[in-house]
Amino acid sequence: MSSTTARNVGNRERSSVERVAWVGILGTLFFIIVVVALHFLRPEYNPAARFISEFAVGPYGWLMTVAFFALGLASFAIAFGIQKTLSPSRMRQIGTGLIGVFGVGVLLAGTFPTDVQGGPITTTGAIHDGVSLLSFVAVIVGIFVNSRGFARDPRWKSYGIVSTALGVATLVAFIGLFVSFGSAWVGASQRIFVGVFLLWLLLMATRIRSIASGSREPLTGQLPTG
Repeated sequence: MSSTTARNVGNRERSSVERVAWVGILGTLFFIIVVVALHFLRPEYNPAARFISEFAVGPYGWLMTVAFFALGLASFAIAFGIQKTLSPSRMRQIGTGLIGVFGVGVLLAGTFPTDVQGGPITTTGAIHDGVSLLSFVAVIVGIFVNSRGFARDPRWKSYGIVSTALGVATLVAFIGLFVSFGSAWVGASQRIFVGVFLLWLLLMATRIRSIASGSREPLTGQLPTG
């Protein structure tokens, strides 16, 4: 392959990864914006006590469902972007796989609406709860595993400490969520937990975009040579 052809292939690859990064950024932001908007569209829901996913039941429920799908797509994009910009390792394979599992869980959570607190227990609600728990565990472990991979790659090393810190914060918030079950502030606990890992997703998508737009080398997942 000539140097010109290789350079063209590299440019196309970088452009592709940059577009994927934007999918991660915009999909995550869309989820955040929709959730914030639904607090105003559904003022009867007390955010301190009600779960975010309860917005999918009742008026404007379709909007929450679309937001779930957008976040699931964003998660896949971020997993792909990390796979393309992080040096090859077992940590990369496991870490991006876990973010992919999270994305699947989010899509299933959007497909199977939750049960409203105080209402009847349904099969779809039970499925929603199960896949939500699985996806939460997957994203927490995925953050820590990816953080180890970041620490070994010059292009990602500066994000290793930040990622680890957010992983710790996510784990603490997850424990707080469990402790708060049955209380009047379980909704607030969930929002803190979700907010932390959404911040991680946004930061990772932003870093992927930065690497793709600034790198002069093919994004083959190899360590930079210069």
